[in-house]
Amino acid sequence: VTTTDISERKNTEKKLIQNEERLRTIIDNEPECVKVVDKYGNLLDMNYAGLKMIEAENLEQVKNKNVIDLIHPLDKKIYLDTHKQACLGNKGIARFRIIGLKNRELWMEMHCVPLQNAEGKIYAALSVTRDITKQIKAEKEKEFERIDKEALINSTRDSMWSVSKDFKLIAANNAFVNALRN
Repeated sequence: VTTTDISERKNTEKKLIQNEERLRTIIDNEPECVKVVDKYGNLLDMNYAGLKMIEAENLEQVKNKNVIDLIHPLDKKIYLDTHKQACLGNKGIARFRIIGLKNRELWMEMHCVPLQNAEGKIYAALSVTRDITKQIKAEKEKEFERIDKEALINSTRDSMWSVSKDFKLIAANNAFVNALRN
């Protein structure tokens, strides 16, 4: 009879399990979407925040499905280009819209990096994605306000202009520009 002391191996296995549990807890409590997508676009893993964003009840509902199906048709190319770059070893950032499983549309900003196995071969992309819908809405509202203000200023016959503290011209309406030309 031969016996072998495997206590060191058991301790190592226990530490690995504890590390995996700790990492899973961190990822699951991250308020942004954290996902792993393979080279072919199939979802391998996603945290709770991501599942909520795409309106999924659980990971099994979307696991191994191609994420391109969730990307807005007009934004598929930018998503695919960024994902492809990560799978080639590059980092990337992209803004795009998704359409959740219950048809809710959200704007996203994705930061994507390559994931490598122990041999250094890239097998997937890791992405942290945040919902920027409110930010995009605010940017659009600000742009509409600017356009409205510009249209109002340019519709008056009176010359209007703005200068900086050191008297450099910052902005002028059409009436001011036309008066200078005449």
